[in-house]
Amino acid sequence: MKRVLLILLLTILGCGGSKPSVVMEPTARSASALSTGGTVTTPTPATCPGGYPSGATCSTATVTCAGGLDAMNVLLVVNQPKGTPKGTIVFLTGGGGNKLDDHATQLAIRYPGQGFTLVQPVWQGGNWEVAPEGTMIGAACRPAVLLDWAHSYYNTGTAFCAEGWSGGSAAISYSMTFYGLSSELNYVSLLSGPPFGRIDYGCGASYGGGTKQVCGVQFPLPYNGAVGYWLANHAENTASCGTLPPLPPADILRWGNDSVVTQDTTKTPVFNYPTTPIEFAWCPDPNQNAASALGSFYYDAITSTKSIVCGSSGPTCTGENILGDSTAYLTITTDMVNGCHL
Repeated sequence: MKRVLLILLLTILGCGGSKPSVVMEPTARSASALSTGGTVTTPTPATCPGGYPSGATCSTATVTCAGGLDAMNVLLVVNQPKGTPKGTIVFLTGGGGNKLDDHATQLAIRYPGQGFTLVQPVWQGGNWEVAPEGTMIGAACRPAVLLDWAHSYYNTGTAFCAEGWSGGSAAISYSMTFYGLSSELNYVSLLSGPPFGRIDYGCGASYGGGTKQVCGVQFPLPYNGAVGYWLANHAENTASCGTLPPLPPADILRWGNDSVVTQDTTKTPVFNYPTTPIEFAWCPDPNQNAASALGSFYYDAITSTKSIVCGSSGPTCTGENILGDSTAYLTITTDMVNGCHL
């Protein structure tokens, strides 16, 4: 395990068990999210699917954004601690966020066992990234609205924190960069990503020497595998991501402009989060996936407190499976427990 801690002080700079569970939520209201004009409906109690974390309760809600973006339903999977919660941790899973993470049960034991409410949203009927107008930044309104709503709905004056893996790390990154969520988050953990730090490089656009160093190793930048290409093409309404060069200049421009580290000079991204420490965690495995290298562009852009956890270089930390490395898992979750406070 190699761990690099960089502190920048800027002055001038699933519901398992033998019986299904339902949740009886307290009285709620639709919540307006930041400047998005989005809303979340009052959650409706639901039966948790089989195999979800033991002791969890489930409910469904509908997330709506302004501007014509399709509304999406979300299943909210919640595990509560014993006694009064110290705070709330929202864990956003990878891909399109439409299934629980492989480590959902572990996390549902770990965080509530340390006194935190754990909320694991599961998008229903599709991927959060896909929008009719084909812009990842626009589609990120969905997780931004959901996080803003959860901040007031589950939280009662205690800490509010977020952790995301792969596509989930991108959801949090976009929410902070373009929707102002950092003002509501006390601590953030980004695992194996964000893979959309620079979509243009992931899709095969030329980058300098062709590799980027992360956790002491050189990573090639294009997505390795069909999932990254598929998500980028569907989210961006393109068809050339992952095809042989030359790539259409219009597509390269679109991908760059819609990245977390946007190349669009008309946008006003925010990369300084004075009250929100951010921890990145990556596997040093350049042969499996480019998510670490693409996420490092976001790390480089941030000008406030940030840190890196590097997994082991052995077989337990391959591709994006940073939580599969037991040492990294313990470090990441311990840092969240210690860092999630007012």
